[in-house]
Amino acid sequence: MRVSENWLREWVDPGIDTQQLADTLTMAGLEVDGIEPAAPKFSGVVVAKVLRADPHPDAKKLHVCDVDDGSCEVNKVICGAGNVRKGLMVAFAKVGAILPNDFKIEPKVLRGVESFGMLCSASELGLAESSQGIMELPEDVELGADVYSSFALEDQVIDIDLTPNRSDCLSIQGIAREVSALLDKPLLRKFTTPEVKATNKSLIPVSIQANQECPRYVGRVIEGVSGSVQSPLWMQEKLRRAGVRAINAITDITNFVMLEMGQPMHAFDLDKLSGGVVVRFANKAEKLELLDGQTVELDRDELVIADEKQAVALAGIMGGQATAIQDSTTRVFLESASFKPEIITGKARRYGLHTDSSHRFERGVDANLAAQAIERATQLILDLVGGDAGPVTCEEDMSALPKPAQIKLEHLKVESLLGIKFSLEEVQSLLERLQCGVEVKKDVLHVLPPSYRFDLTIDVDLIEEVARLVGYENIPANVNALAINTTANIEADQLESIKGALVSRGYHEVVTFSFVDQEIDTFFNDKNAGKKLVNPISQELSVMRSSTWPGLIKTALHNLHRQQSRIRIFEKALQFKNTANGLKQSPSLAGLIVGDVEPEQWGSASRKVDFYDVKGDVVQLLKFSSLSEHQISFLPAEDAALHPGQSAKITLGETLIGRLGKLHPRIQSALEISPAVYLFELQLNELINKAPVKVFQALSKYPSIRRDITIIVEESVNAEMIRSNIEQLSIASLKSVEVFSIYTGKGIPKLKKSVSLGLILQEFSRTLTDKEIEQTVLLIISQLESKVGAEIRN
Repeated sequence: MRVSENWLREWVDPGIDTQQLADTLTMAGLEVDGIEPAAPKFSGVVVAKVLRADPHPDAKKLHVCDVDDGSCEVNKVICGAGNVRKGLMVAFAKVGAILPNDFKIEPKVLRGVESFGMLCSASELGLAESSQGIMELPEDVELGADVYSSFALEDQVIDIDLTPNRSDCLSIQGIAREVSALLDKPLLRKFTTPEVKATNKSLIPVSIQANQECPRYVGRVIEGVSGSVQSPLWMQEKLRRAGVRAINAITDITNFVMLEMGQPMHAFDLDKLSGGVVVRFANKAEKLELLDGQTVELDRDELVIADEKQAVALAGIMGGQATAIQDSTTRVFLESASFKPEIITGKARRYGLHTDSSHRFERGVDANLAAQAIERATQLILDLVGGDAGPVTCEEDMSALPKPAQIKLEHLKVESLLGIKFSLEEVQSLLERLQCGVEVKKDVLHVLPPSYRFDLTIDVDLIEEVARLVGYENIPANVNALAINTTANIEADQLESIKGALVSRGYHEVVTFSFVDQEIDTFFNDKNAGKKLVNPISQELSVMRSSTWPGLIKTALHNLHRQQSRIRIFEKALQFKNTANGLKQSPSLAGLIVGDVEPEQWGSASRKVDFYDVKGDVVQLLKFSSLSEHQISFLPAEDAALHPGQSAKITLGETLIGRLGKLHPRIQSALEISPAVYLFELQLNELINKAPVKVFQALSKYPSIRRDITIIVEESVNAEMIRSNIEQLSIASLKSVEVFSIYTGKGIPKLKKSVSLGLILQEFSRTLTDKEIEQTVLLIISQLESKVGAEIRN
């Protein structure tokens, strides 16, 4: 919302300067994005009158003008504007004047004729982006008056970024109310508008077929107007400073009333309407040419304003071209209506539109403004354009109109939530500054918010208003001693470390929908159906995901279809599972890899990712959660979503913390995915809660010793079984066990394999002796022989 400070001060005198006003609004929740001058600085430009405008003797498009600037001296000026003529009041830049961008006016000779000064257009003075012809000033402006000061260009435009709940501030009137309440200053103008008496009997019938969506529709016929009349400069300037382009007087007046009061309006050319006006839903495939020139095909859920033949406006958004105000217009029908926000929300975006009208109706417009706006616009049209007004037509359904909430506010609750003492009278006074009706009964305030404050519905809303009016900065900060809980910080640090580890390994983080297609969700969770939505956005987003994998799969497909063959992505997201105790949500971290292990390069041959690549990634990121590889077990598992021979469950002791493997061929075929897909999924609650807190461990200054052994075991014996049996011995000097070779083939009996182990031994306080090392190795061999049937390979 762009607010002219001068216009605002016509309604309320804040008694502070511009920056203080901006700071006050920002601290109260109406964030000021910026302050800019209403016009660039210029000097030496005065009001003048064209006495003569003769054709240039040597140029068809130029005129030689005699200009009177009130100094008793006639100035000769060459002008190329098509609208220059005798008697015209103009903005005259005298010799020596400085225009925007430091452009200095000097005498010039144009086609053999001297020119002393320049007749200025609005764009040349920085008052418009573009303009046709020179500025035409009102005839009653004082000759010789300085243009910059006479037209109050010493003004600031305050750009306020309003939150959606404060639609009441989308007008000068609304901002003035807010400033008045914040600073406890009286309003200089009343909000009521006098009734304009009808001087003719012209009216057209109005019917509402959608009472719930349009509970009030006010209209009025005005005859004897002229559509070619331009609005006065003061109105054009107020519109310009608010970011609205001037079009013609009638249209400008409807926009002016919208900016002043907050009520969007529309004016129809009455002679182009067929019969009465109907507020209804669009017919199937009904078409409408809008004012911006685009023709749209309407849906049945869109509200329109129609006559007896066709839709003539998209309700609350934009009027139609067929009934637009033209220069030839002599009769108009003014519209001022109340629409429910729900029926307008999102409709403008369907057609790539965002209008001032839709912006307001989507957020809510006070229904009581409709009649007031009609009277205000009527009076302005009669004053500026002329004409005769007919009687006001008002169709309404009182039962469908919004009703302000009656709110009970306990005095003690204000003090409890804000931490500051207020007397009952102080709270009452603050709320009455907001135009609330307040009745006090014992220690309870019974509050009736004004009709334009849709955001005040419960007691805490009123307490927030009390805090805003007092000023958040004026509420003392009482810091109490609290126990420090470091668990949350530790968890956050661990998660960031894990995500950082994935990024360092070439993964990209993605964010996908929490809703997925029910069929795809079943692929990954066949035993526990996902939670179905009662009112889904679409069939493809009909259930809450029970796994993070469907979103990753969809993202991978999107990239594969766009020739991205190497994909590494991960997501930290919530999963939702139905349980006997209701819906349970839990955080998870999932990843997916497809394509080559490394980006294409000349230094090494390309290789496709496999099971051990995704497992290696998981092992590395688990290290960042304070878990070592030896604390984690990767065990064969059956998973409906994963390949039967290339899947594993990840356990920490007896706790299941995740799963990984290759996507099941059945799912891969159903989703038409060509390359192999490998996935992992970790349950963060189990992972972080079970992981030990990192503590510092001193490094031994004595050397580590490595001993390698090679054993022959049954093919069914996996590396995890070998490692766990060695760990059962609890050998203090054994720091790690690494499997560095697995071999089957010549020299190895059938159904058996050779496994080579690296044993790393080290003591903290001394160097190990050969005898101790030998005893340790023999103990490990003996354990493996008895537990897994190992034989030492010679």
